[in-house]
Amino acid sequence: KEYLELAQAMPNNAIALGNANFSLGNSNRKLGNPALAMEYYKKSLAIREKIGDLSGIALSNWGIGQSYLNKKDYQKALKHLDIALKTNKSVKNPFQDAVILLSRVPTYLALEDFVNAEQTSNLALEKAKESNSKALVGDVVKAQVEIAAAQRKFDEALKLQSHYIAIKD
Repeated sequence: KEYLELAQAMPNNAIALGNANFSLGNSNRKLGNPALAMEYYKKSLAIREKIGDLSGIALSNWGIGQSYLNKKDYQKALKHLDIALKTNKSVKNPFQDAVILLSRVPTYLALEDFVNAEQTSNLALEKAKESNSKALVGDVVKAQVEIAAAQRKFDEALKLQSHYIAIKD
């Protein structure tokens, strides 16, 4: 909250205000306050759209999508994650692409849409490797373990789990 107050006090600093609202959205989502998280994400989105901050617009839509995912409103989650991904393409940030793609996987798993879950995780893995983030590659492989296990492909899940452990060590 202090950061938000500081950002509000600074004239012409819409980027800081957008970032502060986004951070408060993340904090509230993680603390189990979905309504407040959504409010902050939407404020962040409005500010970022006003100033044309494409990376910020993508992140704000990602946050809104995560909030809908937490509410189990999968269609709205996918809608906002789609917007985030499309917006992020113009920014050319493979790390952020991977994070957005990875966020879609639990939605597809909840819908038992294993084909899209696998395709999306494979794209996320490509982007994670492109970003050179070992931790993100590990997160994607962990999601692939969950996809295989959900399909009762236990041999594949075990191989992926071994790969995940090797990455995380």
